[in-house]
Amino acid sequence: MFPPEVIHALKDALKHAYWYKDDLRAFLLACDVPHKVITRQAWHDPQQYKIRIINAVVEELLLSGDSGLGALRRMAKRLIDLPNLDHLRRLEDGAKKVAAARKAIDYLATVAGTYDATLKRDGATPKRADSEKAVTARRLSEELSKLHEQFMSLVSTSDANRRGYLFEKFLYELFVLHDLNPRGAFKITGEQIDGAFEFDNTQFLLEAKWEKNPLAAEPIDVFCRKIERKLDNTLGLFVSLNGFSEDALLAIRGNRPSAILMDGQDLAVVLQGIHDFRELLKQKIRHAAHTGDPFLRATEL
Repeated sequence: MFPPEVIHALKDALKHAYWYKDDLRAFLLACDVPHKVITRQAWHDPQQYKIRIINAVVEELLLSGDSGLGALRRMAKRLIDLPNLDHLRRLEDGAKKVAAARKAIDYLATVAGTYDATLKRDGATPKRADSEKAVTARRLSEELSKLHEQFMSLVSTSDANRRGYLFEKFLYELFVLHDLNPRGAFKITGEQIDGAFEFDNTQFLLEAKWEKNPLAAEPIDVFCRKIERKLDNTLGLFVSLNGFSEDALLAIRGNRPSAILMDGQDLAVVLQGIHDFRELLKQKIRHAAHTGDPFLRATEL
């Protein structure tokens, strides 16, 4: 049986090497993963995002005996032997995606090589230390802890411009962890957009502010006008670390908002593992759709 560190690395490499579910499915087919394992996954269900499919496939193969282990070995070898990552380079933020995938694949090569060397030396397979569910939960917790440390380092950054840039980078990494296909900051004629991501077949634009005081209504209104100039299937996420003034909230509530709001307390409960980020987004959107209020605090859930 593969040790947990190899399983972690394989899942991470799959997540970064294949950005879309169709590409992931084609890769699994090419690796001769049993057809029944592949067809059992909800590939076309928007609620079944990529990392959950990866976890389900890997866990089923782990429980399938020698045939499953053979498929896992083929997957690892094909990832390590990928000649290039040009399919990622053509995507938005392609260079970032390629760098992240290369880092994950190189780590997989390292831990897999160490494991194989241990087998040759000892002639036995190390015992698994944890169940796969426990391993998955621990991995998510570890990634959130890294993001929490990254976030806390921003607090000590005195340069406001640099802090704003790093805050956008932090949010990008948070979106990547939750499989939201993010895009970094970009400019279009007359507009600066702090980022974008996809959630439940909806395109979201991002506005991120780290101001000293709670925000007034004007920046929210400006952001909403940017969204309203886009396609109907576009919403916004406005993240203000220090929240929003009561006057701002009174002004925007009940006016058919095109953006949902998030503050630093919302981010804190996500980084502490109290709420899943995707579930928090879902609840905020649902609340805004039902009530016209774009700001449901995570502490109210």
